[in-house]
Amino acid sequence: MTGLVLLSPGLTALVYGLSAVGEEGAAGPVAIGAGAVLLAAYGRHALRVGHRGERAPLIDLRLFARRGFAVATANSFLQGAVLYSSMFLVPLYYQQVEHAGAVAAGLLLAPQALGTAVTSLLSGRIADRFAPRPLILIGIGCSLLGTLAFTQLGHGAGPADWLVVGSLALRGVGMGITVIPGMAAVYGSVDKAQVPAAAGAVNVLNRLGGALGTAVLTLVLQQAQRAQPSHPGAAFGLTFWWVLALSALSIAPALLYPGSARKAD
Repeated sequence: MTGLVLLSPGLTALVYGLSAVGEEGAAGPVAIGAGAVLLAAYGRHALRVGHRGERAPLIDLRLFARRGFAVATANSFLQGAVLYSSMFLVPLYYQQVEHAGAVAAGLLLAPQALGTAVTSLLSGRIADRFAPRPLILIGIGCSLLGTLAFTQLGHGAGPADWLVVGSLALRGVGMGITVIPGMAAVYGSVDKAQVPAAAGAVNVLNRLGGALGTAVLTLVLQQAQRAQPSHPGAAFGLTFWWVLALSALSIAPALLYPGSARKAD
């Protein structure tokens, strides 16, 4: 109960603070500070509970001492930031700049979802035969290539429709390739009794990455739109450079995955 009281408000305050940083007043910094204090208190509580051997905390911080788990959660966090922020930015661009309807803008994400679904099934079949590192690096490479076209939004006529659809599908392929090997690395890095806690922690951090990534990139977009009020499309192009940077950042933890097909430590 103590962990829930500390963790949930702490995460909420942190996400709210990041989204409010660009606004006038002290609400943003105050919320970030409050969130940081609550999360620090949760960390102290979680470590104390784990040390006493009591009921496991919501997120067991001791799991991060295992290299395989720490690497997989870091990668999942960054993937969440890239995925969920893009799912917010793409429809928003087509609604604000191209004046598309809400349904049409939402349907643009269908190629990405399809690419993820298909490759998730295929990667599940090959994850046991190949090491996670090359598979995840291939997935990140596909995501990077699929994001490049969106950095050109606002430049001239922008990318052609077929290129947008193809890029979204390629991004989905990249996301799908990384899912199964990443989860396999998580399960292989912990004891059998710790699997439920490990899976829950990875999912929480993936969603947290999505929330924080969306908040930060919304702030970037707002600042870019204020700097170029007559070129709204260019603001989206600049923001997607940040998405590209987040995708590239996920290469660092991916390089720490096992390079052979044996279990992660």
